[in-house]
Amino acid sequence: MKNNPLSQKAVKKAVLVNSLQHPLVLYSAISGILLAASSIAFQLGNIPLIISAGGAVTAVGSWFFQFFLRTDRYSQTYFSEIHARLSREKKQKLSKLRIELKQVKSLGGIKQLELLEVKYRNFEEILSSKLSPTEMTYSRYLSIAEQVYLAVLDNLDKIFLTLKSISAVDKSHLTQRLNTLEKDGSEKAKKEQETLNRRLVLHQQQLDRSSDMMLANEHALTELDEVSAKIASVQMNKGRADVDLDLAMEELRRLAERTDQYAR
Repeated sequence: MKNNPLSQKAVKKAVLVNSLQHPLVLYSAISGILLAASSIAFQLGNIPLIISAGGAVTAVGSWFFQFFLRTDRYSQTYFSEIHARLSREKKQKLSKLRIELKQVKSLGGIKQLELLEVKYRNFEEILSSKLSPTEMTYSRYLSIAEQVYLAVLDNLDKIFLTLKSISAVDKSHLTQRLNTLEKDGSEKAKKEQETLNRRLVLHQQQLDRSSDMMLANEHALTELDEVSAKIASVQMNKGRADVDLDLAMEELRRLAERTDQYAR
């Protein structure tokens, strides 16, 4: 995914920004800069400069402590914020899609929506049985699963728009009209046939596109089950537990990226 908020780069950037905004870091730096500027501007001597240097040292030391020794805390806060945002997006899209898929009579899409909710809840329960919801690892893994969830929802939204675009096309009427025109054989009839055939081709292309996205969702749902099964089988009392969990989550991350590509 482009600009993946859960990438290592994005997390480090968030930790850096938040650590720089810590009051002790921010105020010490600002106070030191203002004191140094005032000392130079009004020729107050060396003492204010020494004090401002102390402020700079305090700011740097505080930032070092915040960035390097409290990384987990900042990361946990960041993942919690991402989780909350993704949850809000999820609820909004769910409500909208339930209505839209019924409008275009996409029974397959409605079924996938139901399965997605069941499978995500199942994943969440399994993850909770292995990790504490207060752990940073739990928040990170759950947020990745939510990205898969949202990618599938994006696909379902595309499916709705695709089917909506051809909902006014009456294929039965077009077929009957083409049969009539074929018997006519006039030049005017041939031109109308060409126009109606283009409409039928477009109709079929959109149906094929919808089917491809439905298939992509089926793959995603299956792989979500497989990752859930792998997490369920992880033995937490063994040394390989972290490695096994990371491997399962790496698969989930790749799944989110693949599914997201189909939604474009």
